[in-house]
Amino acid sequence: MYMEKNTFASTFGKVAYYSSGTGKDIVFLHGWGQDFSCFEKIATALAAEYRVLGIDLPGFGESEIPRKAMSVSDYAAAFKELLDELGITNPVIVAHSFGGRIALNYCAESGAEKLILVSSAGIRKRNFFLRLRVYRYKILKKVYKDFFPKKHEKLIANSGSADYRKSTGVMREILVKAVNHDSRKDMKKINCPAYLFWGLLDEETPYRNGLRMAKLIRGSELITFYNSGHFCFLQEEKRFLRALKKIL
Repeated sequence: MYMEKNTFASTFGKVAYYSSGTGKDIVFLHGWGQDFSCFEKIATALAAEYRVLGIDLPGFGESEIPRKAMSVSDYAAAFKELLDELGITNPVIVAHSFGGRIALNYCAESGAEKLILVSSAGIRKRNFFLRLRVYRYKILKKVYKDFFPKKHEKLIANSGSADYRKSTGVMREILVKAVNHDSRKDMKKINCPAYLFWGLLDEETPYRNGLRMAKLIRGSELITFYNSGHFCFLQEEKRFLRALKKIL
């Protein structure tokens, strides 16, 4: 079924969105470095029975790059602005990775009929060795900047996650804000039925994160995809769709 493209002038810039079908509202939020196209096949398969809405989050796909660094709460606010504009209340939300952070923040304040998190981000790494590496990095960064400019450039180029290295300008600032957002407080406020779809082989948001998240979100159900990594909705598409339809 054809997905109609439109744009919405949010407080944070132009947002592209795609819609099709009629009935219960199902909204898709993609992950970092992606856009709605990664969910398009799944959404199209549901459009015969539901009204589906896909969004290119600000800074991705056909949406504008924000003029200033947005926080996770800003993304949730932009999301709410669009839903209010379209008259959508109490939707089913399907959110992957970075989109999961946004969905958690939105649902903590506004709620949803059901929340389906797919390898969601939101569990921060906190341990002694990580803190030690960060401390070492900050010291080297300062020393190299003052005395060894070439080493400073190399350190910056090779530091951080793959997403961090690929991001520039305001999008890099947004990524840093997102990673530092503590989603645990949002998880504890979720009252709607929540389902966690997780690839056992996920290396981006490891399966252990799903286990921790399932404990933090009251009454949530963890659904394991044994042959998938970070993109179970692509790697096990048929099973993903079956499980999604069963929940709906």
